[in-house]
Amino acid sequence: MNNRRAARLVLSILSITGLGLVPLPTLRCANGQEFRIESQVYTSESNLPVSQNTTLFSQGLVYDFQLSNDAQPKPLEIVIFDTRSRTIVLLDTQRKIRIEIPDLQLLKIVDGVRRETAQDQRSSFLVDDSFDEDIDWSTNWVTLSSPQIEYRYRGSQPKDVSIISQYNNFLDHFTMLIASDPTKIPPFARMKLNQSIKRLGWIPTEVQISVKQNSLFRQAFSAKSTHVVINQLSDNDRSRIAMAKQNWIQFEPVQLEEYRGLNKQPILGLPKIAKAAYEEAINKVPATKDANKKQNSDNESP
Repeated sequence: MNNRRAARLVLSILSITGLGLVPLPTLRCANGQEFRIESQVYTSESNLPVSQNTTLFSQGLVYDFQLSNDAQPKPLEIVIFDTRSRTIVLLDTQRKIRIEIPDLQLLKIVDGVRRETAQDQRSSFLVDDSFDEDIDWSTNWVTLSSPQIEYRYRGSQPKDVSIISQYNNFLDHFTMLIASDPTKIPPFARMKLNQSIKRLGWIPTEVQISVKQNSLFRQAFSAKSTHVVINQLSDNDRSRIAMAKQNWIQFEPVQLEEYRGLNKQPILGLPKIAKAAYEEAINKVPATKDANKKQNSDNESP
């Protein structure tokens, strides 16, 4: 398995691109706190990261930059989560297009994909299998085991527990976002990991995954993610935010069908998973947003 394919596979089931495993204090934007998260994903086949992301938190918006693996990484896709309007914005920096997905529409897509995944014999275990949880309190490692997948993560509870609900809201939105991409593995196993994280109220700092060969996965694999928190934004981070805002305004709005591409070959050759539910939902997702509303949102942020 080459690194690019491995990265797509790992990210689709692990869902750690800096979006799903961000330390809780980053969401205390109401108090003016700003943070940066540097995330990297590794497979067992390479000591070099197959994926890296920078996630910035500022003034009620979360900006995640999926970066290339070049010597000087460039953003490939930017995802913005507007916690005030509960909308996710996707910016394709190569094609210069954008799509905005309100959370209610995202929930409809997830529900449709869940039904189809449960009906597919190869993928139904992602919905049906339960996980046994084992916690090693001496090391703060948690193991979640099912017949097909094992997750291990470690972390601790934040000092300020009042921000847990905000973190959980953020965690859920970015995990659900995977369901809007028909080329990725449905996110339901990852959602069960989220339940464990939320139940403990922990901040994961490392996550490991092992997957057995089965009807869905043609070969067994393992991977891990690591995350580093920087408790302030740099001048370069602020420049990135300004660039993301400009892209949000300037990129051409498209329908979800065009942005994602229903004609793409899904990962692992699963041509039917999520397609019908996806097609049912795509025409309901608005392709544009009122420019004045967007400009007002921009003016509210530094």
